[in-house]
Amino acid sequence: MRLAIDVAQRGAGYVSPNPLVGCVIVRHDNVRAVGWHAEYGGPHAEAAALRDIDKLDEHDVVYVTLEPCAHVGKTPPCADLLVAKGAQTVVIGCQDPHPAVAGKGIERLRAAGVNVIEGVEEDACRWLARFFLWFTKTQRPWVTVKVAQSIDGVVGDPNVRQRSITNPESRTIVHRMRSHYDAVLVGSGTVVSDDPQLTVRDVAGRNPRRIVMDRHGRLPLTSHVIQTAQDVPTIVYTSEQAPTPWIEALRTVGVDVVDPVCASASDLKAVLTDLGRRSITSILCEAGPTLTTSIIQGGFVNELRLHMSSTILGDGTYWRPHGFQASFRLIESQRVLDDLHITYAAVASNV
Repeated sequence: MRLAIDVAQRGAGYVSPNPLVGCVIVRHDNVRAVGWHAEYGGPHAEAAALRDIDKLDEHDVVYVTLEPCAHVGKTPPCADLLVAKGAQTVVIGCQDPHPAVAGKGIERLRAAGVNVIEGVEEDACRWLARFFLWFTKTQRPWVTVKVAQSIDGVVGDPNVRQRSITNPESRTIVHRMRSHYDAVLVGSGTVVSDDPQLTVRDVAGRNPRRIVMDRHGRLPLTSHVIQTAQDVPTIVYTSEQAPTPWIEALRTVGVDVVDPVCASASDLKAVLTDLGRRSITSILCEAGPTLTTSIIQGGFVNELRLHMSSTILGDGTYWRPHGFQASFRLIESQRVLDDLHITYAAVASNV
């Protein structure tokens, strides 16, 4: 199952709004085939693993991270495929809560006489599919907040444009993270101060959609995100306080300008709901302290990634959310040369 989880991640960034799924077929403790969902609309993991296998026998065990589907979507039902191929034992990491599946795949397998074993490495399988599971549950995207900081909590310097806090290897990891998410989110302050591209450059992968929250119409028309909006889909959420000529200028160059106000927790909920309607299942927030604090204090953060450098900067901009309480659980910590990456999940975001 751990191998199935590993291979599933090869589809990261390409399968949304479907989940990441991996499948491994084992015979006599030897791996016979592996498969993963590689792209949206393409074969599911089970079909990919079974592509070159005509028939399974009693010695074959199929491991799959998510319950096989039992309905016709863009591909035929995987539960039926497993039965047709002669599967006798199927090991499943976690159930699929989607209404079209929701236990029906397991029922179909068992009705055909297949021995189904559930809940193997369930927590890890649910974490793998967290974007899909959360979106299915709430119809809103999973929100990951990424913060790059020094040991003493400095996240930027208002006097130094595009100041790097972490090392180049950490920044490469961030580019890889971007390629795995449907969208990257910032506030207008980040664009004004840093003029970021918010694209994937250091690794192979597809660019996420770019989302900017700008209540007052501060985005410069000369900024990267505006000038490249025809190449990388870009959404700007603004309000009635933004100048009409500015809105028209953004739309002229291909920016999708949306009207909800983006200043309070209630407004963030409206934005996330609208993004859910657009089938955006995951967001990587790379915003500054103001928007980051609003997301955390509003209870909208599902995952928190701290990238901590080995330096003490002393002076600069700090991020210190106040006036709220939240519980997080540690997922993993990783050393990247002298930087430390720590991943937490919000307890309230349990999928």
